[in-house]
Amino acid sequence: TLDRTTGIVNITGKPINIGGSSIGGSTTATVYFNGYIDHLIITQRVKTACEILPDAKLTVYYPFENSIHDYGPNIITGTLSNGTGTSFITSGRVDTYALQLNMTDSYFRIPSLTSLGTSNQSFTIALWIKPTALSGTLIHLSSQSNGLGWCTPFIGFSSSRQLITNVVSSLNTVISVVGPQLQLTPFWTHIA
Repeated sequence: TLDRTTGIVNITGKPINIGGSSIGGSTTATVYFNGYIDHLIITQRVKTACEILPDAKLTVYYPFENSIHDYGPNIITGTLSNGTGTSFITSGRVDTYALQLNMTDSYFRIPSLTSLGTSNQSFTIALWIKPTALSGTLIHLSSQSNGLGWCTPFIGFSSSRQLITNVVSSLNTVISVVGPQLQLTPFWTHIA
């Protein structure tokens, strides 16, 4: 329960300290946390392993439900470029809305994904798309926020309009996986 006058959370009558605690049962030796805390969640039950693993592995989650907010555990704010070329439509695949990019230089940027580009670090990128043209880049990875540095068009379309994924190997060579040619609107396709 939460004591609203003191702000202390009590579980079976015991307070939870966040940011400072006694060491070894001593009330005089206290260690304090120095830094920032954000996005604290306390659940009222024990989570199963199947519930904990996605929470531990999820980096970002953008449902694009009429916003660009990250609903994942890290709350990494993305940005939209070219506001006139982007909008939210009410015919999304998963929920109500979807992000529509409808100009050549319209894009959504996610900063600070530091684990991408780390050697021998596995990852998954999953998204639903409904293309209006089978050309261009869906996901562009770059080591710098301006799109320069080392970079690769990670997921996009080949000149023959097929879905293509590029990864850089440990030998610094590009390995491409070529997929099928997708159907255009009104069909949604899941890519992972």
